[in-house]
Amino acid sequence: MEERSARFLVSTEGRSLARDLDTMEGGWDRRLRRLRKTLPSWQAAALVDQARGRMSLMRRHPSGDRLFVTARGAAQSSSALAASWRARRFQGLGPIADLGAGLGIDALALSENGPVVAVERDPGLAILLRENLSRTPNPALTIRAHIEEGVPETDWAFCDPDRRPGGRRISDPEEGSPPLSLLSRFFNEGRWEGLAVKLAPAVPTDLVGDLGELEFVSIGRELKEVVLWMGDLARGRRRVALPDRGFEWEGPRDTVLPVTAPGAFVHRPDPAVARSGLAGGLAAELGVLPLDDDQRLYTSDEALGHPAFKSMPILAVTTASRRKVQALVNDSALGPLTATRCGRGPSPEQFLKGLRSRGRTPAHFFLTTLGGRPHVVVAHPHAESGRDEPKTGAI
Repeated sequence: MEERSARFLVSTEGRSLARDLDTMEGGWDRRLRRLRKTLPSWQAAALVDQARGRMSLMRRHPSGDRLFVTARGAAQSSSALAASWRARRFQGLGPIADLGAGLGIDALALSENGPVVAVERDPGLAILLRENLSRTPNPALTIRAHIEEGVPETDWAFCDPDRRPGGRRISDPEEGSPPLSLLSRFFNEGRWEGLAVKLAPAVPTDLVGDLGELEFVSIGRELKEVVLWMGDLARGRRRVALPDRGFEWEGPRDTVLPVTAPGAFVHRPDPAVARSGLAGGLAAELGVLPLDDDQRLYTSDEALGHPAFKSMPILAVTTASRRKVQALVNDSALGPLTATRCGRGPSPEQFLKGLRSRGRTPAHFFLTTLGGRPHVVVAHPHAESGRDEPKTGAI
């Protein structure tokens, strides 16, 4: 971000104009044109960009409408719930270095537990960061520096690397800025007693699993992030956390259970549970067994009512023959229809294409493999816990 734009936004004039912008009518383009009649183009653009960023951030942070932001920075920021959950592990520790602090969303959460040293190399973002941290409950120092030259001397550190360095979203931790190898090298050199690194939900876990504990965090039944905990911050090897449901669990990884015949209910694990490889261990503890070859779905004769699984009544199980499925849809008056691929099943969009539905009984198709053959587990999309399945390919 340009330094002059940041200085303008935090100025008395910039704050006043931002409030005026909130009351303007019309879309963003119309507001931008109106601002350009009285302001330089770069000031008008900075105000509109901040307003768009605040609108985006408000959905995930209670103070989103009061923070100084950019649209790009807001889009990449943690939600308040995820940041607070992560900060809990730093409780009683400090000071904590937030490396590449950006707009300061994570630093704000960390500051609830103790003093924070926020490091940001971008001169414009550093100005917004300093202003956002000016009212933290504990001391917060902002340092404008690159991580390779300005790492503060603290015992504890957190880093959320930029995962869109070239404008595209990446999942390989070595393509982020800074790369994980650099952070790992600093840690191995003894710079910190503990380090936490926020990784992409789709991070290749085989690349990072040996470095410390991996925590898979899901909010609203959507995997939001994977956190790598190193050193004295690590508690184990693999953990799932569902902050919005107050649930976390650590257990055996990649537990293989015997496949059983479908019962009255199908149970789909939360994405964090499935991605972590802990679904089998948790299922064994709950007394349910997998019903498909890839062990992505579990079954029993009763609903679980558990925060880590979504239970649905099974309506039917059939081979993935379009003729049989269409006959089932017609005979049972099913509709609307949604679908999810589980393991090696076909594409939901491809499978639903061409199916005709005029029924009044909602049905969700789990496309999976049973006994080596493609099958469809048809369930009523009524959740015992969690939210409804995404309407993938709904017709």
